[in-house]
Amino acid sequence: MKKIDLKNLDVAIYYKKLKNGLDVFFIPYENKNNYFLSFLTKYGSSVDDFVPAGKKEFLHIPQGVAHFLEHKMFENEDGSNPFDFFSQSGTGANANTWFTRTQYICYGNNGIEENLEYLLEYVSSPYFTDENVKKEQGIIEQEIRMYDDQPDFKIDDLLRLGIFQKEPTRNDIAGTVEEINKITKEILYECYYTFYRPSNMALFVSGKMDMEKLEAIVDAYDHKYKIKKAKIKTKDYEEPDQVYQKQQRIKMNVVVPKVGYAIKINNTKFSCTPEFLDYYLNLFLTIKFGFTSEFREEAKKEKLMTSLYTEVFTIADHTTLSFYADSEHPDRLVEKIKKELIKDDITEKDIKRIQKVWISSEVQMTDNIEVTLNNCIQDYLRYGQIITDRIDKIKMLNKKDLEEIRSKIDFNNDSLAIIEPKEGTK
Repeated sequence: MKKIDLKNLDVAIYYKKLKNGLDVFFIPYENKNNYFLSFLTKYGSSVDDFVPAGKKEFLHIPQGVAHFLEHKMFENEDGSNPFDFFSQSGTGANANTWFTRTQYICYGNNGIEENLEYLLEYVSSPYFTDENVKKEQGIIEQEIRMYDDQPDFKIDDLLRLGIFQKEPTRNDIAGTVEEINKITKEILYECYYTFYRPSNMALFVSGKMDMEKLEAIVDAYDHKYKIKKAKIKTKDYEEPDQVYQKQQRIKMNVVVPKVGYAIKINNTKFSCTPEFLDYYLNLFLTIKFGFTSEFREEAKKEKLMTSLYTEVFTIADHTTLSFYADSEHPDRLVEKIKKELIKDDITEKDIKRIQKVWISSEVQMTDNIEVTLNNCIQDYLRYGQIITDRIDKIKMLNKKDLEEIRSKIDFNNDSLAIIEPKEGTK
């Protein structure tokens, strides 16, 4: 396996590409007793149109298929359940679907070889019938209705609907009740055999391990699943630069109003790499709105908010600078955010302060096997590679480049979502 050292950090990653195309990453920790496994496919809810494997024409699928498929992978043809298998060794297991990936995970202290074998096997063995699809539709319908009644999830859904015009990212990951009832076993198999081929997947293992034994397991998987590599063709939705809707307001059972606010940015107008763009946008938000920012202190003193969360979110050619808050005075808070965004008051001292915090955090995070694994996954999905010199790049951040990026952002290209209390809620 190829050794990849994380510069300035006492961590080494071992990489191997199998003949069937699977990317394998081992992150060994001698001083740990636990482990974390993630088997993922680069397929999530942001794909509604693609050319199925072995075919030539585009297929349009209902919303929520990726999430539905994740659920169905936990049902085996022999009636067994992966959760039951993992629990025998005290191993935790789960799965989750995001816009650009679906991952299957397990974690524990015992039986890493047996659990890795089983993880690879059950994710590689789909079993869909008309009956189990119908049953799952009812289960997911309940899940959709449950989340639709939760304001913290609803504000995020509203904001994405306001930002995106064509990208399926505007839709909920689980889909709608109407859409999931259109899903059939044939659609699930088309999606599975297109996106769950090893050449579109990756395996990450972090923690205490015997690498020779694990490599033998993945080699056996490579020999068993000799699946032909194929280029996957998905639709370019040609997402416009402008937001879809400037403002949305709804009423729900909340005591304190919830705010979602975002700026939409076209990534292609910047000359820096996607990695540096992410660094600078996060740097900008941290200095302006972080836990030690003057903005946050002022907003609390003015009683404009009880909480504030910021996020840099990227899909395809667009990134959003997003804000989520609980506020008794949502409109006043958003106006204050807008004024702060255009204030030209960032200093080199501000940048140096955040650099020190980030570098310290990078060092501390490497001791956590799950955080290290998740950071590697994010690098792999976002940049197509593991970033090995993150600390050096953090040190390179400077005011001139930050201001150049900031000058190209149209802060008026924004969208606002507010959830207000229903009458009589307070």
